[in-house]
Amino acid sequence: MDHDEAADLLARYPRLPGSDVLRARGIQCGPGWRSVVHMLCELLEHDIDNGGARLQVHVIKEKLGSLRVQATDASDYQRGLIAFASRLSETICEICGDPVAEHRAPALPALAARCAKHVGDEVPR
Repeated sequence: MDHDEAADLLARYPRLPGSDVLRARGIQCGPGWRSVVHMLCELLEHDIDNGGARLQVHVIKEKLGSLRVQATDASDYQRGLIAFASRLSETICEICGDPVAEHRAPALPALAARCAKHVGDEVPR
């Protein structure tokens, strides 16, 4: 996912405030997590529509084999949604979206969420 996808994401979820940092950096994770990112944004926007806090999303990226979302002004509920999305991403291959075979890929120096087909592969950037 890249800068254009960050712009598309913010256009698709207009009530989900994204910072200039998010627009500049883009979404820094593989295409396999696209559905997790969209699910999270949809749930956050739904919460905002129903009186939830207007959080500000700054960063969406992969770190240590899971999705990381950095946001300010998030409610406890919204932080719970973000934590759930992060944990869910650990079970989904970051490259293709299939179920994870192992969370630590031997050929990679850090944790990585990969299916059996992509164990040892790096995410195309």
